[in-house]
Amino acid sequence: MGTEAFANARSGCSASTPPLGRQSWLARAVIAAEDQRFDTHPGYDLAELAAALTSGPEPVAHAGRGASTLTQQLAKLLVTGDARSPLRKLRELLYAVEMEQTLGKPRILQLYLALAPWGPGVCGAEAAARHYAGRHAAALSPLQAAWLAAMLHNPGAEAARWRETGQINLQRTQWVLQGIRPLPRRLLTRQLAALARLDWPAPLAQTVKISWPD
Repeated sequence: MGTEAFANARSGCSASTPPLGRQSWLARAVIAAEDQRFDTHPGYDLAELAAALTSGPEPVAHAGRGASTLTQQLAKLLVTGDARSPLRKLRELLYAVEMEQTLGKPRILQLYLALAPWGPGVCGAEAAARHYAGRHAAALSPLQAAWLAAMLHNPGAEAARWRETGQINLQRTQWVLQGIRPLPRRLLTRQLAALARLDWPAPLAQTVKISWPD
């Protein structure tokens, strides 16, 4: 299927920045938010697929994660697009399984972080970190990383929330933060306390900057 060609692919989103490492807070947060079994599945997650098929609407913090693995999401970004059809989903699954074999987990994660959408006109982890937090992706705190990862389930809606109100999805951000591994308990406690005391700016129609706690 030609997925080995993606081994040397470069992203136009962040071509001038080095790939984000697996140990960065944002990489860990994205795995916590989008694919908690990323390190062990073969490209698809049977447990998430079964849950998606059997569960109804869930008004909880992590609702909306869906059954697609990071590998499947990467296949959608690189090859299949997001048309809603059984054929597209099947192609996505087949490409995901092959990418696991030809690219491996580290490269799949790097490419996903380099290409993921974070709202209109914001593509890739580095652009998202600069746009929303005013710093490089590698320099994000666990809290900032958790919020950016929390956006990925619906980037357009979360970007609109931030743009229009200056506020973030507190419940989902807290859930992602608690799922980051490894995150020492003492550091988690400090980050949760920082989340609780965020200084919200007044709602603005244009881009707003959150005053992140130290």
